[in-house]
Amino acid sequence: MSENLSHQISWFDREMKRFKEKGTLIPDLQTRLYTAISREWTPGRIVVDIGCSLGVGSNILSHTARSVWGIDVNEEAIRYATQAFRRPNLDFAVLDVEHPPMRELSKFEVITMSEVIEHLADVETGLASVKNFFGKDAVGFITAPNQNNEMVRENEAKHGYHIQQWTAGQFYELMTKHFRSVVLYSADKLNTWQQDETIDGGSDAYLMVAKVEGVL
Repeated sequence: MSENLSHQISWFDREMKRFKEKGTLIPDLQTRLYTAISREWTPGRIVVDIGCSLGVGSNILSHTARSVWGIDVNEEAIRYATQAFRRPNLDFAVLDVEHPPMRELSKFEVITMSEVIEHLADVETGLASVKNFFGKDAVGFITAPNQNNEMVRENEAKHGYHIQQWTAGQFYELMTKHFRSVVLYSADKLNTWQQDETIDGGSDAYLMVAKVEGVL
């Protein structure tokens, strides 16, 4: 089985390279996603940001959330996030959802996992861990690149970081095996979380966002 490369990759170097070349630490679609979640879903709520990397998205969420806990498998990324963003309502820790701790995990009201699931060698174990974070009436947001999109296929051919690949239809099917309610959105349309921002199984939207509720 393939290994999750997030352990070894220096996301700091990768994100700094993006910043020098494009002037942004995270992709524009991720910024749009975190901003849309922060505006609509996190005000006053307790949030966990799974796969937080350098903590940029966690920081955005913390502007409205009661508290945010950013977790990532990569120790270097967590060291940076802690030094750059840690404050009373925002903290970070190293945690591997494919090899979760034996202790009971805390419950949250909002769960985000952006640009993570495609890097997991063991998706079922990872999703089982993620579901343990869901408190009563919690809502989650899980993203994945869409194999129906030509640019996604081209990028994957160049860097090969993604272990898992799905079309919109396949991703929806995966999510419905784990959650009672699943709605797919296109990240580049996100604003008010209305019907016209959703996608179906044949979509070629670059980044898919699954809004999920009710663990199975």
